[in-house]
Amino acid sequence: MNKKGLTVSKVSEKELRKSKYLNNDEYKNLYIVFVNVFNRFTIEQISKSFFDLILATMANSLYHKDYCCNVSMLNFHKMLDACKLIQQRDKTTYL
Repeated sequence: MNKKGLTVSKVSEKELRKSKYLNNDEYKNLYIVFVNVFNRFTIEQISKSFFDLILATMANSLYHKDYCCNVSMLNFHKMLDACKLIQQRDKTTYL
């Protein structure tokens, strides 16, 4: 696994409130979020759930608003929060 140059930060209560979905351990090590999700679900389940959610959201009738989601919305929110924070902490510069 490649190591990224992430900033090690101390977690303040104020910072924790900004990321509503991450607990203290996940905030310190954001990769825990992905390990936990991918230990519980396959990539196929995650992608199917995500795309079913998008299709239901974009549907133009009540009948098509129903969708099957194996992965909870909490997991999607956690992964999105983790992605955002990883990008903010990434010290790599791109040209």
